[in-house]
Amino acid sequence: MFLSSNSWKDRTRLPNYRFWIAWSIAIVIVFVVHLLTLTISLPIWQDEVQIIEYGRLTLEPQSDWSLNWSVLTNKPIYLFSYLGVILQELAFRASNLSMVGPRLASLLGAIIAATAFLGWLLSRKTPKRVAWILALIFLLEPLFVQSYRGARVDCWVFALCFASCWMLRLAMERIQNGQRSIWLVTLAGSLTAANIFVWPSAVLLYPLVIVELVELIQRVQTVSKDWKTSLSQIILFAVGAGITAILLVIPIWWHITRILSDLQLIGSADKRLNTETEIISALKNTLFIYKFNPLLPIIVLIGFIFSHENKLRLTTLFLLVFIVITRSYALRVIYLSPYILCLFGGIFQYFEQKRQTKIHRRIASSLLILLLTWSIVLSLVVRPVMVLSQKEGRNPQLIYNAGISSIGTGSHKVYLDVFPFYYVGRSLGWKMFLPFGFPFDRRSEDLQQGNDVKFRQLLSSVDYAIVPQNITPEMISLIEEAGLRYQKTLVNSAKNDYINEKVKQFIIPPYGPYMLYIR
Repeated sequence: MFLSSNSWKDRTRLPNYRFWIAWSIAIVIVFVVHLLTLTISLPIWQDEVQIIEYGRLTLEPQSDWSLNWSVLTNKPIYLFSYLGVILQELAFRASNLSMVGPRLASLLGAIIAATAFLGWLLSRKTPKRVAWILALIFLLEPLFVQSYRGARVDCWVFALCFASCWMLRLAMERIQNGQRSIWLVTLAGSLTAANIFVWPSAVLLYPLVIVELVELIQRVQTVSKDWKTSLSQIILFAVGAGITAILLVIPIWWHITRILSDLQLIGSADKRLNTETEIISALKNTLFIYKFNPLLPIIVLIGFIFSHENKLRLTTLFLLVFIVITRSYALRVIYLSPYILCLFGGIFQYFEQKRQTKIHRRIASSLLILLLTWSIVLSLVVRPVMVLSQKEGRNPQLIYNAGISSIGTGSHKVYLDVFPFYYVGRSLGWKMFLPFGFPFDRRSEDLQQGNDVKFRQLLSSVDYAIVPQNITPEMISLIEEAGLRYQKTLVNSAKNDYINEKVKQFIIPPYGPYMLYIR
């Protein structure tokens, strides 16, 4: 058996070269499968577009248009975490303004993150076979797959966090062997500081780094019994973090006040829950998010029961509570995955030391294999097959053809509340606008608050509007009052409507239909 009881006591039984060859084969298979559905795995969606748009604004800060537009200041909204978004924008430009570039960059980032996670697990003394499986589970975890197949930058946040934790673990080994670890601890601090400049959600992974840093200090204290030596590790980490943070702030210092102001606006979307009913509802929503991977909540419970890593249990609980009481949505919940998998990996380390836990080992091993099987089947078989069955309706050429035939080339001002048209709009030179944080299902509420004057002015300034077919009557009235008239429906397909009903509970539906308004 892959996880036989004898293998627990000998992590070196699987030779290094075979271990890494097996890992290389696994990630190549994952890469090829996702590559086959790269442009259709997800229809062009909001997160993908907004991330690239943040990158464009970082490189073109004087832009007079944006899909991240503040109607109150009549200016674009900038993001403090600019490294990840610039990467996606550069990938977009390198691929000749194609969606292939950003999606390929995220896929590569996910593979790097999973490999760094594997290295970190091994440095934590997780049994080799268990670490291999856990890293592959992480790479194929359905929520994470949705993230990197949809060109988000969470993968790079994970990669830097795992690399930082890995460096700290390697530093522990060197210190225990009487060797110096200056550059490892400094590099760990540098990667930690750089991470917040990749994407704001990096803060959700900082507890992992803190746990490893505390572990390092405890190990140093055990070996040297000298607090000066322990303090030096903190200083090295802080120096690496401080220098990196200063260097990364310099490029955006000239408009740091504006960025911090926009950061407050972005953060205002996270509404904390105050009542018991709201918290219970949020907890149910968190559990519902795991409908694509229902085994993970079970793994969490087992981890809390059997794991002896109290610091990791505490940070996992803290993050879970934080996510629940803020805004629990699918692509934030994925930040729980490394906590959960590390807890579960720690169980196997504990079982190695206890001979009387044979039944427990078998249960844990069975869950591990079941979790891997579930992830492989859903991420590499079911989803790709379903996507390929909708290939016609997910073809981005539908959007390109509609954009060219309906509006065409030129610096046309377009009110765009359908994100799939962003790529074609960029290639055709459109100036696209969409107020930040104002989805249609909340528009009427915001308008009732008397904050719609500048929004009406924005609508009056555009030449075209492309909106989804299901917009509210209030929005239709506003568009028409601004002097825009309905012309035609774009990407309309009865087949798409049928597919939407059949698969809407499983994957994002295909493109269309959309309505075009012109002045």
